[in-house]
Amino acid sequence: VLKTNGIAMVMAMNEGWVMVAPRYDWCDGGFGLGADDLVDPEHHWGYVHTADVLDFVLGGHAGFEHSGKLLGWGNSMGGSTALVTAARYPGFTGIVLDSAPSSMFEYWSQAYFDDDQAITEHVFGGPPYDDEGQPTEFWDAYAAASGETLVAQGELTTPVLDLWNDQDRLALAIHGQTLD
Repeated sequence: VLKTNGIAMVMAMNEGWVMVAPRYDWCDGGFGLGADDLVDPEHHWGYVHTADVLDFVLGGHAGFEHSGKLLGWGNSMGGSTALVTAARYPGFTGIVLDSAPSSMFEYWSQAYFDDDQAITEHVFGGPPYDDEGQPTEFWDAYAAASGETLVAQGELTTPVLDLWNDQDRLALAIHGQTLD
């Protein structure tokens, strides 16, 4: 639900921007690759859906002409989606992460809520590390969805504004520090 008093909506209205907010039905953090998802191809369509919406809008099918500036903005887990989308989808001018868990390694290890590890393990297929702290076969999936590895590997070159609010319990300050 978009609220007209939210900062993104206010900026869009003040600047004359078009805001596209894809419907989000998949609990995969926007990482899911659909039929190519190795963990759950039936239910992990988050990134595929986002890319389809962007293709539709940028292809001129939404009733307006794209200005050439493509900004991503995501709050909480939506910020994770914006980060991964900017790394995978060409053309982003910049992204704003608003209290986003930008490191799936940190999200798994912090386990702020009792089911955080179970959630990330469902999305990525298992834990990133074994009992001895060594990377598992799932490490690459976590890396492909974590800002610090996307930047280190040169896959995320889009400018990022990383905002943090201590009221979002999913995104501890360590996420921004890790991304920085």
